[in-house]
Amino acid sequence: DTTVTSLNADTYAVGGMSGYKNGYNHRSCGVTNVTVTGNGTEHGGLIGRMNGGTVYSSYVQDSTINGPSNVGGFVGAHMGGTLYTSTVTRSLVNATDSYAGGLVGLFGNTEGSHGAVRQMFVTDTDVRSHSFAGGLFGGLKYPLVTYSYIERLYFEGSVSAADGRSSGW
Repeated sequence: DTTVTSLNADTYAVGGMSGYKNGYNHRSCGVTNVTVTGNGTEHGGLIGRMNGGTVYSSYVQDSTINGPSNVGGFVGAHMGGTLYTSTVTRSLVNATDSYAGGLVGLFGNTEGSHGAVRQMFVTDTDVRSHSFAGGLFGGLKYPLVTYSYIERLYFEGSVSAADGRSSGW
């Protein structure tokens, strides 16, 4: 069992494998029985913040991911790059404030960057937030439609938001 903790209130981008990913490719990476927690934003089971590159054939299982906002089972904040053929299984995703997603806490891209999420599976996972919770994405940010590609995603689990703002995603 491993615990990854950020103790600094100003720290963001905390992940079970990598806090910040900008480019490069990761293949066949995984974390099991990891607890990711902290006081800053952008906490993910595998990656805290992703700005580019590709992650494929990877997994997060039997893990707990906690943070105030932008908390995801796989990636806390996805701002560019590709997630492909990976899974989140038997995990808990919890945002004490907003944007919790079984797959990605906040999905969006900066103008000029491109993002794709394809063939991703989230099973037997609980997603909780004060507001904006979704089985796959806690929140979708503009210019998502123009610069992103999303296909073949699956979620099985529970989603709850204390203020009632759960999204269909």
